[in-house]
Amino acid sequence: MPQEQFASLVVSPMRPECWETIPAVTHVDGTARPQIVEEATNSNFYRLLEVFEDETGLPVLLNTS
Repeated sequence: MPQEQFASLVVSPMRPECWETIPAVTHVDGTARPQIVEEATNSNFYRLLEVFEDETGLPVLLNTS
């Protein structure tokens, strides 16, 4: 599937309480570029996020590429 289907074309404002919790995804202006993962289109990665959230309390993974 083309990457464009998953990448966000816009940045979204982050809630200030998230700035310290997940600083690596927060831009200097307080925004982030989220990528949505849906179970129907990427079930393996969706399950990975669920397990990660169960272990850490955060349903967020950072792509550093």
